[in-house]
Amino acid sequence: AGIGEGTWANRSGANKHWPEIAVPLELHPSFDIAADSTQMVWVDVYIPKGSCVGTRQGSIAVSYAGGQQVVDASLRVRRFELPDVPTAKTMLPFEGGDILRRYTGQNWVHCSKEHTTRALFDRHYQLAWRHKVAMVGGSFDMCVAAASAKRDQPTPFQQDVLSGKTFTHHFNYSGPGEGVGTGIFSVGLYGSWRAQWEAEGEEGMKLHADRWVSWFENADPTIKDTEIFLYVIDESHNFSQTELWSSWAQGTGLRTMATLDLTEAVANVPS
Repeated sequence: AGIGEGTWANRSGANKHWPEIAVPLELHPSFDIAADSTQMVWVDVYIPKGSCVGTRQGSIAVSYAGGQQVVDASLRVRRFELPDVPTAKTMLPFEGGDILRRYTGQNWVHCSKEHTTRALFDRHYQLAWRHKVAMVGGSFDMCVAAASAKRDQPTPFQQDVLSGKTFTHHFNYSGPGEGVGTGIFSVGLYGSWRAQWEAEGEEGMKLHADRWVSWFENADPTIKDTEIFLYVIDESHNFSQTELWSSWAQGTGLRTMATLDLTEAVANVPS
């Protein structure tokens, strides 16, 4: 093992294009295969709930220069369904600014165009949810995000994710977990709550924590059972400060989390 140095931005592969391991056929319907070689193609088949048990017969046509080859295929549907919610809970932070910068070159969308990137964010959340990975964070409009945080409630986009609306036919989704919300929400991802109410001290912490808990308790039934937590801070070694903030939230019903080494957390941040 060695010791890393440098920063994320000046690493050797920063901001360069890399080959995609699974290029969608919708984007590249044809490709070259060298003579005397093979090419694997990944086929993702979603079997809807309630499908009749049995074997389906079909065929796959492979077209090439000068002809076509038809391959027989069969699909067996068995008598069980996979659960919508995985046994092992997941959480993957989603950085909206990074996504927007990759696709648009800008970190945020102007307030007057808050809906222009909704589909972009939906697709990323849907991709993760199709593989039973729940993402947290993500706001494509900093104006809406700031207003929602001030009101101590999720943004409309985040509410759709939590209720499962994002994962319905209305948003062009079909697959595992259809119509089911992600079930987890981070308040103040990476410690961003500090910009909203850190200056208000312990009283402010208790006030806003109570408001967040109250909002979820009174939310739509599809949302109210969501696991929520306050992301106190990310990878800080200021244990006394982390412990202080965490202790302020005790008794409010809002759980706290900080990314720390386990042994250091047990020894220095009991709250």
